[in-house]
Amino acid sequence: APNDLTLDQHGGFYFTDPGGSRDKPIGTVHYVDSAGVTRLVAGGMWVPNGLVLSQDCRSLFVAETLPNRIVKFAVDGQGILGPLEEFAQLPFREGHQPQPDGMALDANGNLYVAHLGTSTVKVLSPDGSPLRNLPAGNYDVSNLVFGGKNLDELYVTGSTGHRSNTPGRVYRLNFADVTGVSSLRPR
Repeated sequence: APNDLTLDQHGGFYFTDPGGSRDKPIGTVHYVDSAGVTRLVAGGMWVPNGLVLSQDCRSLFVAETLPNRIVKFAVDGQGILGPLEEFAQLPFREGHQPQPDGMALDANGNLYVAHLGTSTVKVLSPDGSPLRNLPAGNYDVSNLVFGGKNLDELYVTGSTGHRSNTPGRVYRLNFADVTGVSSLRPR
């Protein structure tokens, strides 16, 4: 059940596969090289979801949905990851099931996390500390990416209510003081 992906500088990409991991921690991360060869690079996760490489491609951040946290792996080589480290535990919200989904990084290394069930994008500093919550317009915030001519616009997808029964929308947040790093931008 492939979910999200992020590109690397070698023409390959990492992707998450949460398949079956709501019941037990069997979620995985895979790497596909430029020749199309796929290999397992991390496992034992509870619903791995969004992921993004740092600008220098030395760290891979993964949203682990059920524990409501972001984990980080050192990238030790092309498609080679170090051990899982907890990067940030996200806040819970009474009466809701907040869960991290898609992510993006800005040029300063701040991590933007689509936080399902909270109507916000969480912004974390390079050390994992919370910086701010951005209103995302949607209740269920699902994915995001920097875009626009100067990569200073954050496009946010989601739904107006619970994702199972309400319409989806895309919002654009404009920043004068932020330049994004799109995972689709050639390096």
